Amino acid sequence: MKSIEEIEKMNLEELERIADDTGVPVPEDLKAGLDGVIDSLELVDRAVERHERRRIIYGICTAAVCLQVFILAGLMQIRGRNAPVDTFDDPELAYAMVQEVLGQVGLNMRKGVAAVDRGREMADRSFETMEEIIRKK
Repeated sequence: MKSIEEIEKMNLEELERIADDTGVPVPEDLKAGLDGVIDSLELVDRAVERHERRRIIYGICTAAVCLQVFILAGLMQIRGRNAPVDTFDDPELAYAMVQEVLGQVGLNMRKGVAAVDRGREMADRSFETMEEIIRKK
C-alpha cells in the first residue's frame, strides 16, 4: 500500500492507470455508502442555495418595506399640510368605523404573524436537516 506522500507525488497518468486496474475488488456497500455521501452533499448544496436565495429575498423585501414607509411618510407630510376635514357628522358612527378598521388591521396582523411563524418553522426545519446531514459525515 502506498503512503499519502507517494500518492501525492504521482502524476495524472499513473493515477489513472491505478484507477483503471480492475484487479481490485470493490465492496458493494462502499458504492452504496459513497452514493449516500454524494446525495447528502447534494442536499447540503441545495439547502445552502435556498438559504442564500432567502437572504437575498429578505434583503429585497426589507428594502421595499423601507422604501414604502419612506414614500408613505412623504405622502402623509404632503397631505398633512391641508387642513383636516371631519367626514362624519355623528361621532358614534365615526367611532364604530374606527373600531371596524382597527379590527381588520388586527386580523391582518394576526395572519401576517402566523405566516411569519410558519416561515420561521420551515427555516428551522431546513437548518436542522442540514445539521443532521453534516453530523452524519
